[in-house]
Amino acid sequence: MIYAFAGLGHDYKIRALDPYNDLKENYGKGAFLKFTSLKNLNKNLKTLIAIGGWNEGSIRYSNMVSRPETRKIFVDSVVDFIDKYGIQ
Repeated sequence: MIYAFAGLGHDYKIRALDPYNDLKENYGKGAFLKFTSLKNLNKNLKTLIAIGGWNEGSIRYSNMVSRPETRKIFVDSVVDFIDKYGIQ
């Protein structure tokens, strides 16, 4: 299953596009964790996260991929994100 969508922050790190819906912090709904908890029902379920979406545009993504140091920031943040939320 694919969760749509996470976004790209101005700091080139992955971010929640809808923090109230996506995150558990600050009394949010915690949809990221609810999504990955579906693996409790099906041990073979693979979960992925889509990054982008129509409203994100492409400028930040183009800027991010244009330099090795900003690509590294992005990749490191995605690794932390998938570890935190159990996406696999």
